[in-house]
Amino acid sequence: MDWRKNVRLPLGKEWLLVSASVSLLLAGMVYFFVHEPMQERTRQAQAESQAMRQDLRDIEAYRQAHAGEQSYEKDLLARQARVDKALPDDMEQGAFLSKLQQLALAHKIKLTQVAPKAVAVRDGLAVMPVEVKFRSSYFELLSFLRSLREEPRYIQVARTAVQEKDGALNCLLELRIYAVKGKT
Repeated sequence: MDWRKNVRLPLGKEWLLVSASVSLLLAGMVYFFVHEPMQERTRQAQAESQAMRQDLRDIEAYRQAHAGEQSYEKDLLARQARVDKALPDDMEQGAFLSKLQQLALAHKIKLTQVAPKAVAVRDGLAVMPVEVKFRSSYFELLSFLRSLREEPRYIQVARTAVQEKDGALNCLLELRIYAVKGKT
């Protein structure tokens, strides 16, 4: 234990200076190597948090501003479906004639002649005239014409001729149906 005898312990002010110096050195090391890096990480986390909050506010503002677009898109799709039914890609002559017969039966109309004519192309649309002759009463005729108008497919009544004979109406209608591509 020789070395203890050679070491002189600081007394009073010296001890105070050494302990203050060591304490300041340790405090400086803790500040620079522990506290400051933790503060930097805290600032980074706060900046990221603020950026995320701003993103959420932006998303919410966009959602609020465009809230009606989903219903608008649904409405647009419904309108497109109605247009597709009104002006199909194909002429669908058989389906149209079948529907015409169903409507006539539903309104107690006696079809005497149905004569499809040649398909013509006008303004980029295929047009097929169909001449329809039938017998009916006045109210049956009105009901039949109303049902043609209410059909999803666009049907134009191009010409009408009505004559009364034996208490019934002899009718001649020229109907026109349209298709976009003109296939038959």
